[in-house]
Amino acid sequence: ITTLIANPKGIFGVYSYREVFAFDRFWAIGSGKAFALGAMYAAYDAIGTAGEIAELGVNAGAEFDKSSALPCRLISFPMKQ
Repeated sequence: ITTLIANPKGIFGVYSYREVFAFDRFWAIGSGKAFALGAMYAAYDAIGTAGEIAELGVNAGAEFDKSSALPCRLISFPMKQ
């Protein structure tokens, strides 16, 4: 199982050998992750919210990776400080 966890402490990737990595701005998993990471990197400083950055990454992955597809449903909620 590969899991991505985001919380007020940061963004963490949890991998099958119980490895945990921390990421400072964004990350992606799945077959379209290279396209998603490239799109998010290119637009990171120009886009305002985390949701917009995530949606951009998903759309890029779905556009350019043959094993990815839309639709995408983005769910966001306020985080407790």
